[in-house]
Amino acid sequence: MSNAAGNDMAFKYLLQDFSRYYIGARMTYDELIDHEDMPGKFRSAIFRYMEDEVSMDTTVARHLLSMDPKSKSAMIYDQLQAEITVLPNQKAGRSKQIIVKATDLFSQQWKEADLQESEISEVRFKKRNLMFLRV
Repeated sequence: MSNAAGNDMAFKYLLQDFSRYYIGARMTYDELIDHEDMPGKFRSAIFRYMEDEVSMDTTVARHLLSMDPKSKSAMIYDQLQAEITVLPNQKAGRSKQIIVKATDLFSQQWKEADLQESEISEVRFKKRNLMFLRV
């Protein structure tokens, strides 16, 4: 296995703890919906709102970077109050990983930062927010 493929696998997961879900940003939506631990309400949101906007073989990271701020997908991530883990990038002036709200990726600051798909490692959201998601 090449190093690039190994790094890719490091960010393909769906985990949960007492209060949150954690999704590796290299997972495609197909992989997510087929995952046995995928919460049903999020799976429903993907089928109902996101499936018409993005190909199911798109990674979560790629979708976040290309998402229209007025899309239904953006509405879902906003309602979940999803947070994104952005990895360090010395060229961009980030010496450590940072957490940003998914909807902040639409801000001028992040558009100018020219964030790359490889710099997004994880999406996380609270179970409570998923419980109140309107689907």
